[in-house]
Amino acid sequence: TDHGDGDGHTGGAHDHEDDTSPIPLPTHPGEVEAYVAAVKAEADHGAHMDDAQKATEHGQLLDLVPRSEATHIAISNGDWFDPGTWYKGE
Repeated sequence: TDHGDGDGHTGGAHDHEDDTSPIPLPTHPGEVEAYVAAVKAEADHGAHMDDAQKATEHGQLLDLVPRSEATHIAISNGDWFDPGTWYKGE
């Protein structure tokens, strides 16, 4: 996914290439609401598993706002600035 940040970076969610989710992206509009609910209910994935300090810092950052309170959720792979990438275009 190109996040459109201008530096050509590609990667998964949170800009970490090792993030994976068992929840497949919705393939048609009828699946979007269920997908968003599943993403909000999902546990956070570990990141930086090869660096304990980074893993701790990443976890502490994610603890600031619970996943269930996410305000912006990508519903497709795409340009960071394309409203079609985001739930309700936000």
